Amino acid sequence: MVPSDFAGIFSRYFVIGFFLPVFFALVLVAHLIYLSSTPYDYSSASGATQIVILGGAGLLGGLLLLGVNQYVVRIFAGYPLKGLITSLARRMDPKGRPVEYVLWPISRNLAKKLLLEEEAEREGEGANDPEKTEAALKVNQRFPSQDHEIMPTKLGNAIRAFQSYPYKTYGLDGPPNWSRVEALVTENEKEALAEALTTFAFWLNLIVLTAAATIYIWVADVLGRPHSTGSTALLTLVSATAGALVAWGAYCASVGAAINWGASVRAAYDLHRLELYERLGLKRPRTEEEEEEIARAANRSASFGEKPTAAVRNTSGS
Repeated sequence: MVPSDFAGIFSRYFVIGFFLPVFFALVLVAHLIYLSSTPYDYSSASGATQIVILGGAGLLGGLLLLGVNQYVVRIFAGYPLKGLITSLARRMDPKGRPVEYVLWPISRNLAKKLLLEEEAEREGEGANDPEKTEAALKVNQRFPSQDHEIMPTKLGNAIRAFQSYPYKTYGLDGPPNWSRVEALVTENEKEALAEALTTFAFWLNLIVLTAAATIYIWVADVLGRPHSTGSTALLTLVSATAGALVAWGAYCASVGAAINWGASVRAAYDLHRLELYERLGLKRPRTEEEEEEIARAANRSASFGEKPTAAVRNTSGS
């Protein structure tokens, strides 16, 4: 669910979300390791030339991160881990009985969701609007609607939460229909989406760069010293600990950014789904049952290219 129209927003999205994290990571690394551990052309250049070199490297690194962005998102969302867990569980127990220590990352998050749902139900007893309780809000923002969609990471669940929102609410599949809904949003809504996605990209890339920089500093510091000393070991431990703390903080911030991103995506479906039906030549639903039927037709059109049946097409000519 990435904005497809980058006119006017690409530069900010790329510069803040990709270029700046790489550039500052390179500056940090260049000042924390021995100059002898850097390439000769860089170590022998003047200060201004070094900035130009880092800027060029930052641009190349930012473009590289942009190219692999979808893979990075899927990795931190936990899709490879979930696939591995599922494969191991099936091999270890072909009959489908739960293997608790293999399924632990998923079963832990499922247990959290169920506890929040129970808490929301208790708080909602006698209240005018149970959905306004804090527990219900957490379930809505941080977990997908269906238990089988639970991911092994917090970030994965936060993303799946807003991806599954239109189906839970209207019967409309989120990811297949997103490019169509996105084309209908206003300029102000595009700006909000771009800002949320830029913030998310910044924090996510910061995790990757912090891990890479920490490893590089560690290796360069060890190899750059002629002899290992107690101070070397202490510095290595401090740098590794600091890197881990920064990466964890960036990960927590990325979860919050994903929730804010999801708020913009949810609003787009709430405000433009009826317009989507109209643009697809479908009837305007008058009841929840009608909307489920029309949404199902939109889903099959987006996923399989099927032509809507006469029962759901708009034949009024308006």
